[in-house]
Amino acid sequence: MPPLVLLIIFILPEFLATQEAAEISKPVAQMRGAQSALELFYNHYKCYPENLEILIKEGYLQKNGNVDPWVNKNQYKPIYSKDSNHKADNYLLGSSGADGKFDTEDDIKPPINTIRHTFKNNIELKK
Repeated sequence: MPPLVLLIIFILPEFLATQEAAEISKPVAQMRGAQSALELFYNHYKCYPENLEILIKEGYLQKNGNVDPWVNKNQYKPIYSKDSNHKADNYLLGSSGADGKFDTEDDIKPPINTIRHTFKNNIELKK
């Protein structure tokens, strides 16, 4: 076989695997950015915002930082405990993934402290 064909046979699968890994890591990195912005907001105001758009307006998150790579808005829900004085002291965050549907295999969970801030785990903990 010509050397070029051999090169393609050996390198192409690794290239495709690397490309797939990059596609998976991009939404996780974006979610990590949103979580970091939420934590910075919390450190400043001692509560979490009502929505992610507030983070954008306040400069904690870049424009469109509340959407995943598939241009779906990240799901965000502030959580208020009984004694939180109407200030969110926790949150849930998630992305619907490539299919745009929640509660499917391709959902993206937040990378930081996932048990505390994940929709699916929060529902399972309440059962």
